[in-house]
Amino acid sequence: MPMRLKVIITALVATLLAATVSVSPAYAVDSGQIGSQANPTGSMTCQAHQGATACFEKYGDKLWINNSDLDPRHTRNEWENWLWSGSEWILYRWGECLDNGVGWYVCNKDFYENSSVNYLGEKGSHIFWRACEYGQSSGWTCGGWRSTPNDG
Repeated sequence: MPMRLKVIITALVATLLAATVSVSPAYAVDSGQIGSQANPTGSMTCQAHQGATACFEKYGDKLWINNSDLDPRHTRNEWENWLWSGSEWILYRWGECLDNGVGWYVCNKDFYENSSVNYLGEKGSHIFWRACEYGQSSGWTCGGWRSTPNDG
């Protein structure tokens, strides 16, 4: 194959790959953020599982985790942020808010509001979260998911 043809094919493939990558939405993972110890002050919706209580506070986009075990076991608030694309819900961000001992811990996030235009160019933002606890023999176990539109 002549050198000029190789250069043209390489340039064409690079252009096609760049075009494909540029239209894909960006997704973010906030894995393993240790929360700041604090006392809840606002209105929250919570979900409990064994010695863990996970909450979401709409106003301020705060994720809370409470470790009530005296041993103490590790707990976390697993969360997901879904955005409306105009035709379906797309998972945009996800992560964990971890405790650092017994008590309440908070992770402050900045989610799109349900009524604002999101990264996908549409309106709609939904938050899912659940409480998880680590046991020596069982590993991580989690409760069911709670969810709410982020209209705070």
